[in-house]
Amino acid sequence: MTEKPSLPQSERFLLPVSPVPKLRAFQPYYRERVLCRIATAFELASTDELPPYFLVEFILPAKIGLRKDLENRFGPAPDQEAEKCRRLAMRGFFDSFQYHQAVIQCEDRICLDLAPSGRVTADERAYSMRFLSHLKRRQLGRE
Repeated sequence: MTEKPSLPQSERFLLPVSPVPKLRAFQPYYRERVLCRIATAFELASTDELPPYFLVEFILPAKIGLRKDLENRFGPAPDQEAEKCRRLAMRGFFDSFQYHQAVIQCEDRICLDLAPSGRVTADERAYSMRFLSHLKRRQLGRE
């Protein structure tokens, strides 16, 4: 009897509730940059202090209201400037090509602790498809 090889630690938390083909990941340099911005915006000492949602290798759709959950966990922004910094840091993650691909491909949204937290609706998928077509058009315009 052969045993299945155990999954690496990062992939154990990653398996979505529904089977998903080829979830995307950030390029390592971009991933580190985005996570550093988020950690700095929430005044964390390192990216290791971020919730498990941000530490998995692949991008998964986040639950609606994730920013409010982050505020509950790490405290509200002390001023307007810090709030703006947090919004911009989160935008780098959630306005990415990889995130919108995950919204299109996945069925379930995931909370900060990697538990399923709602479903991706048809309207949200349609929005992500429009967003990706806009990104592609913008990229073609640069070339």
